[in-house]
Amino acid sequence: MKDLLNTCIIIGIIIIVFSVVVFGQKTSNAEASSKRTDLIKSDPTVSLLLPKIDNYKYLRRANINNDSLSSRDIIEFTLDNIDKGDYEKKDMKPTKVTCQITRKLDFITDNGKCNIRIIDNDTFTKYQKKYFGSEMEIQFDDIKYHGYYCKNNGKKYYCFMTDYKDYTLRYSSFDSAYEQNGKYHIKEYYLQVDPSDHDKCVKYFGNDYCSNYKGKNDKPVLADDIVKRDGILYEHVFVKDKDNYYLENNFVVMEG
Repeated sequence: MKDLLNTCIIIGIIIIVFSVVVFGQKTSNAEASSKRTDLIKSDPTVSLLLPKIDNYKYLRRANINNDSLSSRDIIEFTLDNIDKGDYEKKDMKPTKVTCQITRKLDFITDNGKCNIRIIDNDTFTKYQKKYFGSEMEIQFDDIKYHGYYCKNNGKKYYCFMTDYKDYTLRYSSFDSAYEQNGKYHIKEYYLQVDPSDHDKCVKYFGNDYCSNYKGKNDKPVLADDIVKRDGILYEHVFVKDKDNYYLENNFVVMEG
């Protein structure tokens, strides 16, 4: 009986030791797999991925500061970046030089075209909640911006589309990067400046440049601290497949 008891004790100890070892290995493996390695801008992988981000123009859509939202800012952001599924598109035939939308709403056309986008007011609210965490009430009934001329009837924006050449100046500033679980995360600030918007242009480049701007390709230098102050912080996540890196995700980092 005593020998049986000793045998049970020995077996119990072996089981406990084995469990501790296995659990420890699993914990070590889990910790190793989730270990985060910070990377600097000159890291070879980061240097390889930053140009890829520059080529993904649609990724970095922000052109305003989270702390200085206005109704116009929200509308401009939405007009620039609205997804196809978030608006209706309507092509109409003009009556003489008029695009008649409703009895009280029309546009004058100088090219004989009536290309209209129809956007619900709720869509603007969705965008401002998604990207800026703001629920302020939008109050802007008539706006011209980047080839859009929009009028609001209280429920929807009806936007008359005209030809537009985009001369927007785009700036980015590296923030940080790290590798974790085989994925590479890169954070960078992104800022857009529209030289055709004189007031916003002067804020960054002065009256002389902005008053004489004629859509040239010259791009003034903008300091990193200004880009970080007024830009939006984005995070881009890449995964490696054999020798290639593919974008898995990108999103606005909500600070604060």
